[in-house]
Amino acid sequence: MRARLRSWTAVGGRVAAARELAGFSQRELSERLGIHRSALTRVELGQRQLDALELSRIAELLGRTVEWFLTVPAETLASRRAGISADHGVQRLEDALDQVSRDVELLSDVGALTLAATGLQSGVTTLAEAEAGAAEARALLGCGDGPLVDLQAMVERLGLLAFSLDLGPGVIDGGYLRTGQVGVALVNGAAIAGQRRVNLAHELGHHLLAD
Repeated sequence: MRARLRSWTAVGGRVAAARELAGFSQRELSERLGIHRSALTRVELGQRQLDALELSRIAELLGRTVEWFLTVPAETLASRRAGISADHGVQRLEDALDQVSRDVELLSDVGALTLAATGLQSGVTTLAEAEAGAAEARALLGCGDGPLVDLQAMVERLGLLAFSLDLGPGVIDGGYLRTGQVGVALVNGAAIAGQRRVNLAHELGHHLLAD
């Protein structure tokens, strides 16, 4: 289960982040909520508490669950192409990955999803160590040096669930986070098939090496 946020300042920050991602200004959201803009400003600054009905209404308008506003988001490892400024794209990736990981957590909690936990040594610093780790992963899969045709099925056997969502062209390659014993990878579906495979292999490296 996700850790609970401990302050209204943190909750207000989540409200502000969800509002911005949904494309609402403070004025637009306050009008839909039927409150003054200054009241919403105080909410986002943590200076005004929300009751259950207000938080439920905000969640409905912004397409979130109430839980999303009250829990700590998982830490995401985002991969992007060098030299590209992608601050907004990173936020989109982290948001999508957070939503997917919550679904995975729920399925795990109710016993509908079980995956083997797999990890290799961490702290790889040389090419030789990386190659040794790749060989060990292939040994775990029981495959030789040939291509892995169904890469998504293979990474699942290593405890990594892979998802592909269109995050926009040429910006974000993918991201990874671990939820409990399960790894969750999200790759940008806007990329061509070969690039998506490379991106998933990259996220598998994060998963196996726990870095």
